Parts: sequence; structure tokens; C-alpha cells
Amino acid sequence: MVNLPADFIRKYAELGALAPLDTLLSPEVQASYLPAAVDPLTMDGATYAVPWYLSTQIVIYDRARLEAAGFDTPPQTYDELLAFAHTFHERTGDYAFFTNLIVESDLIEVLEAEGVPVVNEDQTRAAFNTPRGREVLAAWRDAFRSGTMPRESIAQPRSAALRLYQSGTIALFTGGPQFLRIVEENAPSLFADTDVAPAIVGAEGSRNLAVMSLAVANRSANPQAAADWAAFVTNGPNQLAFSRIVPVFPSVTSTLSDPYFTSDDSTLIGRARGIAAGQLIGSRVLKPSLSNYNRLQESFKSSLLRTFKDDRSLDDAMAEAQEDWNKILEEGARYESR
Repeated sequence: MVNLPADFIRKYAELGALAPLDTLLSPEVQASYLPAAVDPLTMDGATYAVPWYLSTQIVIYDRARLEAAGFDTPPQTYDELLAFAHTFHERTGDYAFFTNLIVESDLIEVLEAEGVPVVNEDQTRAAFNTPRGREVLAAWRDAFRSGTMPRESIAQPRSAALRLYQSGTIALFTGGPQFLRIVEENAPSLFADTDVAPAIVGAEGSRNLAVMSLAVANRSANPQAAADWAAFVTNGPNQLAFSRIVPVFPSVTSTLSDPYFTSDDSTLIGRARGIAAGQLIGSRVLKPSLSNYNRLQESFKSSLLRTFKDDRSLDDAMAEAQEDWNKILEEGARYESR
């Protein structure tokens, strides 16, 4: 049995390294998992892994700073977020939030959330170079160029958000509930003013879902025993027990209704857990499951960087990225057909 992130499954399945689980697990076991967590583990009608633990993001914000700037609640959509950032910066001179734009190309997931698929249905061609895609990326470019977002947005990975929040550089960020314990330990006065809200959504309406999975190696001498073990590790009681030890969420749908996730908890961390668990239904994996994703991500990053930093036209950048993506996707399709 092998523990893999969901976005690794396609690559290893294409290499023939994983055993299909459809005949190794009962229909009852297969049906017990959150469908959105199973989707990225399925390829060409076969399921190559079972979802284990899940994570999702919430909005973590400094309530006192928002109130001082005239805001009662944080934004709920990406459009609202960009407008909020502009107004917050105008009123305070400070930065409202941090989102990684370039280094890890979070904009790929933003496009998906805004209803712009980055590849076509059979994953053979780039699909982001559309009027709607340009509209979405232009809004983020303009927000950055106008100075309403910190320069770190193009230079630092998403992990920088916590540091910037604790230093007072930004007023909110999106991250897992587990970050609250770090804020509590490192900045107790900030923690006293910290509040939480559901994650930002785009026009598509889904919030992001991250999935860790368990797969069975194709060369396993005992594939049935390995699959049974994966089913045991990921059953409802074991996932609930695991979630009580570490701040993750179960992939078994029925377990999400356990009082641990649904009961009224007056603590900030308890409320954050409830918000995150409640939004898992309706969330999906926004990061595309593509075998050459690292190359595609690097191409997207390098094409957009000058548009955000300098005066390169967005149309040129998107056309360049589209052409490069099509070449990379074509190479991947040729490899798969071998």
C-alpha cells in the first residue's frame, strides 16, 4: 500500500505502477467516500486509490483591523476580495491579503474556481485562453499593478501568508485551520483578535479540496490484502480517530456528520473545524490532475510573470502559455499511447 497525493495518481497509473481497485473493494466501501475526493483518483473508468484524509482552506482574518477599516465581515467571492483589497488599501495604506500569484501559480486554481477550465475535457489542449479567462487574469494583474497587493504575491509561495499575517503585513489569508494553533502560540494578542470564515469562492461556486490517498502497487504479491488494509485505514471510525489527533478531515461522507465536526464549539479552533468540515460537501479538487503538471505550471508562471511585473500584454502572455501547454499536453498524449 502506498500513500500518495491525489495529483500523483494519474502519473503513476499511466506508468502502470498502480493496481485498479474496482474489483478489490466492495461496492459498499467504494460508495462510502466523498465523490469529489474519489474523482481525481479515477482514470479511464478505473479507480486507482481510495481517499484517506482531506484538507480545505478557510479565511483567517484580523477582526480588529477589518473593523477599523469599516468592514464587518470578510469577502466571500474573488470579485469581492479584489474590491475589498482595493478599498482596504485606500482607507488604511496597508495590504488586505496575500495570495500567491506566480511562484506556485495559484491562479490556475482561481481560473478553475471561476468556471474557466484550464484544459479541455480530454486533457489534450489548453482551454484557459478565452475572453472569460482573460477577464479573470486581468483583474488580478490590475490589482497587483495598482499596489493593493504586496510585492511578495509574485515572489513568495503560499506558505508566506502565515508569516505576513503574524507580522501584521496583511489582514487576512486563506489557510487550513491548523494555522490557528501557530498564531495562538507565536502571536497570542493577534490570536485574540483573529476570526474565521468560509473560504473564498469563484463563480463556479466550489471551494478547494486537497486529497491524500492510499493506492496499491501493481507489483504487490498480495493486492487483495493491501486493498483490504487501505479500506481498514480509511473506514469511518479510524478516520474519525485520526482527525481527533491531527487537524485533517475524513473522506468517508457519513463521518463528516459526527458531532466532533458539527457540534457547537465556542472556541475559535472548534469553529474553524466546523466551518471547514461543513464546506467539504460541495468542494472539489481545483488543482488539475495532469501527468506533466509541474511543466505546465512552470510554463504558466514564466509566461505571466512579465505581465504582472512589467508591461507585457496579457494577450501575448496567454497565447504563449497556450502554445506551450498544447505542446506539453501533446507530448503527454504520445507517451500515454506508447
